[in-house]
Amino acid sequence: MVEQGTAKGSLMATDNPIRELEQVMQRWATWAAARDDGGLGYAARTTLGRVMDEGITGAAIRNQYHSYSHDAPLEETIERSVSQCPEHLREVVVKHYLDRGTVTQKAKDLRVSLGKYYSLLNNGQYWLHGQLTVVGILPLNT
Repeated sequence: MVEQGTAKGSLMATDNPIRELEQVMQRWATWAAARDDGGLGYAARTTLGRVMDEGITGAAIRNQYHSYSHDAPLEETIERSVSQCPEHLREVVVKHYLDRGTVTQKAKDLRVSLGKYYSLLNNGQYWLHGQLTVVGILPLNT
């Protein structure tokens, strides 16, 4: 975890890259939840669930996407990045953004302590921030 401070090279509260990621991930979560109401009969995480369970290829993932709004390409890119996240981090990230309930309940569902939940979530968020920066969704913080 990166400490905040005023020294050059450290993150200041206003330059927190996780704040930018949080906005993007909330947008993705809203898009993913809306897929339940699309009338197509697919569960909200069908594609992501398949990726997590079966590890299907990127080409197969792209073929499974349906555009539910004009913003779909952005959300699809986010979902692909989430699907590439290391499994132990992805599980927490997906639960955090897509499942309802308290953080305590989510940690319990994953059979980890609250401290471990936050540690895994923090690591997953930083991993995703890097991926989403590489693909141009998030700005490069210097």
